[in-house]
Amino acid sequence: GPGSGRVARAERRRGGGGTGDTGVHITAVAGPTCPVEKVPPDPACAPRPVPNAVVTIVGDAGVQKQPVILDAAGQAFVALEPGVYTVNAQGVAGLMNGSEAQRVVVEDGKVSEVVLAYDTGIR
Repeated sequence: GPGSGRVARAERRRGGGGTGDTGVHITAVAGPTCPVEKVPPDPACAPRPVPNAVVTIVGDAGVQKQPVILDAAGQAFVALEPGVYTVNAQGVAGLMNGSEAQRVVVEDGKVSEVVLAYDTGIR
């Protein structure tokens, strides 16, 4: 069909030949935001972003990178050398529990997605 050419172009661009970004994309969210989770989920109860959360990244050799401060949408991109890292979310005021530490493998030319889930304490 006429749409097939567009798809192929997008695939090629994402293949790492273009920007060559290597690292992690971090998103911090907090949930639950409603006492009762509904089925189907209520969009108003979706996990909310955690803005300005502080994240530390430790390489496998134990080398800690500069702390990363997430933006207002609770996101950040961090350029990292290929390797294995541990992503630690620092505590955030008003949230009961920070996220579990996440181990992430960074491959050359790829961006690994890391989602840090905070606990609001709402039950």
